[in-house]
Parts: sequence; structure tokens; C-alpha cells
Amino acid sequence: MPKPALDSVEIERWLVAQLAQRLELLPGDIDPTVAFADLGVDSIAAVNVAAQMQADLDLTLADTALWDYPTIRDLATHLATLAIAHRPD
Repeated sequence: MPKPALDSVEIERWLVAQLAQRLELLPGDIDPTVAFADLGVDSIAAVNVAAQMQADLDLTLADTALWDYPTIRDLATHLATLAIAHRPD
């Protein structure tokens, strides 16, 4: 049986947890509607998050995705839409 596609809430939760760890913040201190750049995410962190996302969630993320979708919520919504569109039937 195929694994169900992740929804945007699960992806958002994962992103918050990853960024909290990388930025040495508490997850509750991260607002998912604030731009990655304003959270302190630089290009190195963005590439690392993309790689970790591929490893943990089996979602392929372009290196520029954190700039193309500038907030956690924007990125999570985009990735959930892609996951549903590419879900095997």
C-alpha cells in the first residue's frame, strides 16, 4: 500500500522543528508566516534543510525553494500540493 501524501500541517510542523533546531530557537518562537530570511535562514541553512527534507520526508526540494516560497507556510502548502499531485494511485 502506498504511503499517504503528507499534508501542509505535517510539513509545516517538520519545517518549524528543523529550523528551531538549526537556529537554536524553541519551535514556539518560530512564526510560520515570517520570511525565512527574517528568521535568519541563510543559503547554507536553506540547502541543508532541502537535503534533510529529502532524506526525512522523501520530498525533493530545489535549492532555491526557500526563496521561491519565502515562508514556512508558503513552502509547506506548495510541497503538500506537489505531494498530492504526484501520489501514486
